[in-house]
Amino acid sequence: MEPSRGHARIRVLGLIARLKYDGYRGYVAGARFIESLIDWLQQFDAHERAVAYAFIRTRLVYLGPYELQHLVDLFFPEIVQRLLRDEAASRHSLSSFRVWSNAAAAATYKRLLRQSLFSV
Repeated sequence: MEPSRGHARIRVLGLIARLKYDGYRGYVAGARFIESLIDWLQQFDAHERAVAYAFIRTRLVYLGPYELQHLVDLFFPEIVQRLLRDEAASRHSLSSFRVWSNAAAAATYKRLLRQSLFSV
């Protein structure tokens, strides 16, 4: 007897969970990917649930510990530093690349950095 589509889906999700998502440390202690997914899917009606499940199956991207660390490493120089530098430049009516050569703008940048809060 051929397994139903529902059983096949569960087997696929189980495989994905074991290979990728259950190793992710972002879940509550004892929680697993499938349980979290089922809880999340319960908020939708039947039609929406199918769409949400299809989205998870085809679009969800797993980021392992190394990828997450790489994102964290890039976040400050690529996002935060650029935003703060641009803000300091704007406050002093300068081009962004001139912030470091202008003592007042550099001081504004340092003040903005001190006023920023980062949390992991």
